[in-house]
Amino acid sequence: MSARLCGGQGATHMAVFAVAKAPFLCGLLKLENGLPSNDTFSRLFRRLDPEQFRDCFQRFMGRFSDVCRGVIAIDGKSAVPLVHDP
Repeated sequence: MSARLCGGQGATHMAVFAVAKAPFLCGLLKLENGLPSNDTFSRLFRRLDPEQFRDCFQRFMGRFSDVCRGVIAIDGKSAVPLVHDP
């Protein structure tokens, strides 16, 4: 997901992102076999069931939004709520 937020377009970009962020990822995840390659990312995405993934992601985002209130800034950007006149 992080690679996608940074403009990545596929498995190759995800693998390049992983190499670029290796110290961070290795501190966050147990990568006993090293960083995943683009082939590994491709195999993973081919095996995912899109409907199951959507359902799980929607449940995750529902719980996430219950915990996170207010503005979430990404890349230093912030959103200003729109004011609607009644």
